[in-house]
Amino acid sequence: MPEQPTTGTGAEQPAQPERRSFFNRLFKTVLGLWGAAFAGVVISYIKSPGEMRSAEEKVKRVGPVTELEIGSARFVAHEREPFWVIRTARDELVALPATCTHLRCILQWDKESGRLVCPCHAGAFDLNGNVVAGPPPRPLQSLRVDTRGGVIYVNLS
Repeated sequence: MPEQPTTGTGAEQPAQPERRSFFNRLFKTVLGLWGAAFAGVVISYIKSPGEMRSAEEKVKRVGPVTELEIGSARFVAHEREPFWVIRTARDELVALPATCTHLRCILQWDKESGRLVCPCHAGAFDLNGNVVAGPPPRPLQSLRVDTRGGVIYVNLS
């Protein structure tokens, strides 16, 4: 009579539990890494770009006051935040963003009317940033202007 195979009495452990625990650990590790990456994306979205800029990037040196005549304006192309500096009187300077609040077109200075005009859809802003013509939905926010030692500085924050 042939011998019947024995099934093992516990001395041999099947490989299935080791494989399952390995895949559980692998899954938890991948899930944890994904969660950390997602949290990093959410935090970087919530944190405003202004908080990440240094103090030097928040203040732009424009130039000497003497180079800007009364009634004239100077366009300053500063990265993604271009702006206009307008000299309204001997000791008065105004700084306004150079992008229209309608479709972000670059505004032009119209010396005759004393306004910033949008060439895209005939929008116009006065020197206080108020909308005086066209479709812009909001006024321009004034930027703080300082003069130190006869030099114009604009605070972009």
